[in-house]
Amino acid sequence: MYFFSFFACTRCSHSLIVLSFVLVYSLYLQACPPRDLLARMLRNLKEIFRSQEDWPRMLQVLDRLVVLLPQTWSERRDRGLVHAELGHAHEALQDLRCYLEAVPGGPDAVALRNRVSELSGL
Repeated sequence: MYFFSFFACTRCSHSLIVLSFVLVYSLYLQACPPRDLLARMLRNLKEIFRSQEDWPRMLQVLDRLVVLLPQTWSERRDRGLVHAELGHAHEALQDLRCYLEAVPGGPDAVALRNRVSELSGL
């Protein structure tokens, strides 16, 4: 939401319209912490590489996201799924099991347990 201010020029008959942008939500004006900025950039890259199915580059991004945000379990899950795509069964199992341990009742838990079973050869 924006507010508009109107001012009349005292020297001439023209009205000056001065547009002053004042955001109602001050959230947009707050500084972004460097960690949040980096995470956003990495997530943008992650989405680009996912859409291109560029799994090696996506894995590099996910490695950095897991280091940057160790408690964001979805990044570990995604890294495990990328490892699986690349044929790295051992690394995939580590990440997927870690995710399932941290988020046992997640909406994707059943599908991931099935994937873990496939990867472990059961």
